[in-house]
Amino acid sequence: MPLIIVHEDITKIKMDGVVNAANPQLQPGGGVCGAIFETAGKMLLKDCQAVGSCKTGEAAITFAYKLPARYVVHAVGPVWEGGGKGEPELLRGAYDYALMLAETHDCNTVAFPLISSGIYGYPKDLAFHEAVVTIGGFLGRNREMDVYLSLLPEGYRPPYYPGDLKAGLEAFHRDGAGSALFDRKAPPEGARSGPPLPDFLANLLRVKGWAREELARRANLRTDELAPILEPPGGADPPSKNSLLALALAFGLPGIEALGLLEAAGYSLDPASRTDLTVAFFLEKGIHDAYLVSEASFAYGGDFLGALPRIVHAKGPWRRG
Repeated sequence: MPLIIVHEDITKIKMDGVVNAANPQLQPGGGVCGAIFETAGKMLLKDCQAVGSCKTGEAAITFAYKLPARYVVHAVGPVWEGGGKGEPELLRGAYDYALMLAETHDCNTVAFPLISSGIYGYPKDLAFHEAVVTIGGFLGRNREMDVYLSLLPEGYRPPYYPGDLKAGLEAFHRDGAGSALFDRKAPPEGARSGPPLPDFLANLLRVKGWAREELARRANLRTDELAPILEPPGGADPPSKNSLLALALAFGLPGIEALGLLEAAGYSLDPASRTDLTVAFFLEKGIHDAYLVSEASFAYGGDFLGALPRIVHAKGPWRRG
């Protein structure tokens, strides 16, 4: 059920569904659209001609043929005209519609490009924000699905968008090392005074009254990644700091309690880490949405919190039948 940022050519990775940044005529185009049609072969175009067309803000689905996927979901995003003609609503609609079609067709893994951010001219910072918010919202409400958002070229990170927080976040990245959240250091091994990490998490889960699946959704984790954190096998290494930061946000912990969660695994917040600086800023603001915090962390050179990629590169096309 997590959202995972990758730098991969989505025509070459094995997914149940691959999303095409389509045009309303469902015809071959440039960029990702052209690559998908070229890789899939002539039958994809015949399927699209049979469908006919698709409205902006909606999506259609076909078989994937020579692509290493079962389906192509053709999502039609808006052309950017300044933002005053309903572009954000249409872009969110395209993502939602594509996700709904993928779910209806039992896709457990889906790869998206950054829709409308190519020749349609949608500013990449705004396009990335809408993608994260919409996909994160969908995953928070629905069954388990791994959604990959592919950003190319390798290493590209869209700028941070939300203007009401941008100036404060930039200042915190310059001056936030003096925050009280960085004063406390993790105690040495064997000197921890709090409960063991599994007990700490079990108590939080009991207080919230959540099922594990809900906690996983809020933390952008897979349920199979959460299970060994809650019930670690004997001799297991501590969970990653990335996962614990995502869990602290998911539980809505205030700063001091978030530090306690980290300390239970032997970690502390590090002002030299862009991820930790970003999380500390949002903890001080009382903002605990793991997807929104991840967007900011990623834009400022840190990690996208939660699940780790498990991309399978295709050795050959899917075969129907």
